[in-house]
Amino acid sequence: MFQKSRGLKIAALLLTLLLLLSLAIPVSAQDYSTAKLVQINGNVYVKKGGGQREFKAFEGMVTEEGGQIRTGENSGHGNGK
Repeated sequence: MFQKSRGLKIAALLLTLLLLLSLAIPVSAQDYSTAKLVQINGNVYVKKGGGQREFKAFEGMVTEEGGQIRTGENSGHGNGK
C-alpha cells in the first residue's frame, strides 16, 4: 500500500510540474512587429532598433520593431507589412 501511495504522489507531482511548465512557455514568447521593404527607389538606409550604424537597404529586407528607415532626397520605399 505504501508503494501505491508513493507512486500516486510522484505522478501528481509530475503532472503539477507539467502543468506549470505549459503555462510558463507562452509567457516567454515575444511578439515582434516587422516590416518588409518590397520596393526601394534611390538611397534608403535602415538602422536596427537600438543600433548606431546604418545599413543600405535592399528589396526584401525585413526590419524589426524599433528600427528606423531613412530615405535620401527623391527616394522612397514600399512597406509590405
